Amino acid sequence: MINLNKSIQQKQEQINKLNRDIEELKKDLEKEKNKSEWIKISNKEEISVKQLYNNKTYAEIQKLLNKNERIADYTLLRDLRNKAFESNWTIYPFLKDFWVFVPQEDKVSEKNNYVAGFGADSDGAILGCNWSPGDADAGLGVFVVRSIK
Repeated sequence: MINLNKSIQQKQEQINKLNRDIEELKKDLEKEKNKSEWIKISNKEEISVKQLYNNKTYAEIQKLLNKNERIADYTLLRDLRNKAFESNWTIYPFLKDFWVFVPQEDKVSEKNNYVAGFGADSDGAILGCNWSPGDADAGLGVFVVRSIK
C-alpha cells in the first residue's frame, strides 16, 4: 500500500510539472505571436514599438510579462509622446495614435485595483482614469517596457 501511494504521489508530481511546463509554453507562444521591435529609451530600458496583448484584460497582460518587463505608465508615455511631437514624429512615431492600458500611479487607485486607459491621436490625448482591469478590447493593449542588460 505504501508503494502504491508513493507511486501515485510521483505521478501527480510529474503531472504538476508538465502543467507548469505547458503554462510556460503558452506564455512563450503568446510572446511569439506578439513579437515586436524595441526602441531604447534609456541606458537601462527599451519600449515596444507596437501595442502588445490587445484584447486581453489587464490581469491577463500582467501574467504574460517577464520579470524584466512592465507596462508603460502614463508619465513615461506622455514624456515620450512630447519628445516625439517636438521631433516632428521622427522619433517614437508609434506614439502618434494609440489606445492602451496604463497603470494608475496613485495609492487610492492601486488599492482599488483601478487602471487607466490612455489614448492619443492627431486631435489630442485622453486619460480615462476609472477603467476596470477586467475590460478588454481588440484595440486596447499595452506598450511594454523592459530592462536591458
